[in-house]
Amino acid sequence: MKKIFFIFLTFVMLSLSACKGGKHAPQTDTSAQGSGSNNMQGGSQKTGGANAGPTYVNDIKPLFEKNCLPCHDKGSALGNWLDYKTVFFKKALIKNRIFEKKDMPLGKSLPENQRALVAKWIDMGAVEGAFEESEVPQEISSEPVAEAPAEAPSDFNPETLTYVKDIKPFFEKYCSTCHNENSGPVMPNWLLYDIAVLKKDALLDRVIAKKNMPLEGMPAPSPEERDMLNLWIQKGMKYEIK
Repeated sequence: MKKIFFIFLTFVMLSLSACKGGKHAPQTDTSAQGSGSNNMQGGSQKTGGANAGPTYVNDIKPLFEKNCLPCHDKGSALGNWLDYKTVFFKKALIKNRIFEKKDMPLGKSLPENQRALVAKWIDMGAVEGAFEESEVPQEISSEPVAEAPAEAPSDFNPETLTYVKDIKPFFEKYCSTCHNENSGPVMPNWLLYDIAVLKKDALLDRVIAKKNMPLEGMPAPSPEERDMLNLWIQKGMKYEIK
């Protein structure tokens, strides 16, 4: 009887010890939970930051430097794409020609992902540097200034048209921004007589037939001036009268 009572008493004492959090009670690590919460908050602060998109300085200007010179260099009548403010005010035109029409850059094949990058940059606000540091220029709402019509040449004799007297001045006036000694093989140097003779078919196609040269936005020759170039080619492309 005493033995049974002793066993019962031992069982009761062990039960009371477990209820009070003895060494076999489950442990709760509150510090681990707190650490996990902090890590989640820290992760969310590091993702989705303000400077999440392309910028002119880091992404767009290097692309222009590689693909758009010398036509869009400093002093160009077509616009200097190395100047941020000029690019910002021309961003709609740039997106249209690079991303929508895809007819620029002239003579170069730009990968689709780079065209999309330009469009994305413009759609996200065309910022210059880091988002938090950029100062986006204010849009100018003034009406565009109409260009003066190209002057027609004075009366000329088709038989006396020469490269030196008539055609080279034409090229200097309308084509030399892109077609010069620095333009490279894709844009012939019309300031050299031999090149003009060699590429006469291209001149007839682009300047006379299609009339898509000079480029849109540049001063354009009059119909009489285009006729002058055409007559010069048809009459044998004389260099000068001796």
